[in-house]
Amino acid sequence: MNRKAIIITVLILVVIASIAIGYLKSYSNYYELGESDYFKLKVGEEVTIKFDSNGSTGYHHEWINRDQCRHTHLIMEDYSPSLQSRMGYVGSGGTEYWTFKSASIGVDTIIIDHIPPDYFHQYPLNGGEKREIDFRFALVFIMETLED
Repeated sequence: MNRKAIIITVLILVVIASIAIGYLKSYSNYYELGESDYFKLKVGEEVTIKFDSNGSTGYHHEWINRDQCRHTHLIMEDYSPSLQSRMGYVGSGGTEYWTFKSASIGVDTIIIDHIPPDYFHQYPLNGGEKREIDFRFALVFIMETLED
């Protein structure tokens, strides 16, 4: 093989590897409804989780046990519309990004529920009983914060 062919082959392999790494990175810490995960963090460390969201359905996501979690704080919520949504397709949805930061040593169980349109903070807008969590649609994360 001549030198030019080797250079072209190496460049093609670098491009393919870059695309594969970018694809895999975009799906790290990505979760479907009903999934869960366990994170070991150091004090001050952050982790971002990603999941599908479509506000046009009326459903929304809520961290329903926030008041019970003392060692982990939500520091950022962000939303990125899907490509279809950016192209003008109504109801296409997108991805939510939630970043958590460990604040102190301990363990928190974070429950993010998929709340129907007629509920706010797990309670119906028209009064009535508290809604039971359907863990088939909730996201559950255990955040263990260790020493530095």
